Amino acid sequence: MVVYQQLLNRQCATTSVIVNAVPLATATNDSPTCMGADVQLNSNTSTTGGATVTYQWSSTNSFSSTEQNPIVSNADAASTGDYSVTITVDGCVSQGAMTSVIVNAVPLATATNDSPACMGADVQLNSNTATTGTTVTYQWSAALAPPNKIQLFPMQMLPVQVIIA
Repeated sequence: MVVYQQLLNRQCATTSVIVNAVPLATATNDSPTCMGADVQLNSNTSTTGGATVTYQWSSTNSFSSTEQNPIVSNADAASTGDYSVTITVDGCVSQGAMTSVIVNAVPLATATNDSPACMGADVQLNSNTATTGTTVTYQWSAALAPPNKIQLFPMQMLPVQVIIA
């Protein structure tokens, strides 16, 4: 509260001063993800009821959004990088909060085998990928066969699918 007093005729006036706290912004995302997938950006701030809150997201790849939790659709290599959000609450602007998005290339799977084989013999299924520096898991499947138990009969051609997850 500010009080002003005029000295000559002793008139007083008062006014109320409202001081709003500067908001604290947070930024997170759900990466890493693969190219072509969406990336969810998340921001939060603690506010009290009735506050006017706006969000401003930006990145080095020209991404911009005013949503609280925007989505980077169909992410590609250019989507990798830092994303920053500032939050304005009742006219007070936060410092920027940053989150780093990682978008990995979709691995290219190959499938080979050592057939032909005699009935009852094992057939070696092979796959590889050029993906390095990450954990790679393989899932083999064939029509009407339980996982990793593919049974073939004489002269049967069975397409086999490999999925890299």
